[in-house]
Amino acid sequence: MTAGLCGLLGEISTWRYLLAACAFKFAWTFALPFLLSAISDYDRQGGKLVVLANLAICGGLAVGPSLAAWLLGDTLDFGLLLLASMAICALSFLAILPLAGNRR
Repeated sequence: MTAGLCGLLGEISTWRYLLAACAFKFAWTFALPFLLSAISDYDRQGGKLVVLANLAICGGLAVGPSLAAWLLGDTLDFGLLLLASMAICALSFLAILPLAGNRR
């Protein structure tokens, strides 16, 4: 997903935008089931943890645009926004690694 975001840095053409957006969506399509599966392996309360994970995902969808607007501010520096997005993706990946490493 970070590679897809990286493809949006700098001057981009229509084809580069299309490839970067498709790469991001393709990665998300495979990451989401893996993420929920890794979380469900540790869920000992009958699915409550997976429900909370979906709530967190929806919360991110709700809060994300306001965070993006705050980062853009008056400067409209989309490079800063993309770098922050890449950092958040990388931190999320690092956060899920312990769960993925200890899977049954």
